[in-house]
Amino acid sequence: FNIQAYEDEDDFSVTVASGTVKVNLDRSGENTAVLEKNQKLTYNPKTNVTEITEVNVDDDLSWRKGILYFDSTPMAKVEKMLERWYGIDLVIGNASIYKKTLTGIHYNENIKSVIEALTYATGTTYKIKGNSIIIKN
Repeated sequence: FNIQAYEDEDDFSVTVASGTVKVNLDRSGENTAVLEKNQKLTYNPKTNVTEITEVNVDDDLSWRKGILYFDSTPMAKVEKMLERWYGIDLVIGNASIYKKTLTGIHYNENIKSVIEALTYATGTTYKIKGNSIIIKN
């Protein structure tokens, strides 16, 4: 299984690749969920909203094999993924870019190749300044 939880995000998720996983959603252990293979739980503790979905585990956990996988992924999520993956600061220069989504698979590619594919697919341009990459319309 995989747990995805970041301080700068409201939601956390648990994805199960095999077996069964029990998730305690509060400290008391009274609010729980049981997940089975190919299920993903997403939980927002601020809103107390829980969602359990069926997932393709190979796609959802592709990062374990060095694969970046996007499937109509919102640009805000792509931005965070690339920043974490490559240790860069991705600057979105125009709010309209956040309305775009990205679909594609990148196998152990360097950041420049990924950014070139991203800008081609979204009709944007980029500029590299030190550790920052600026995406513009």
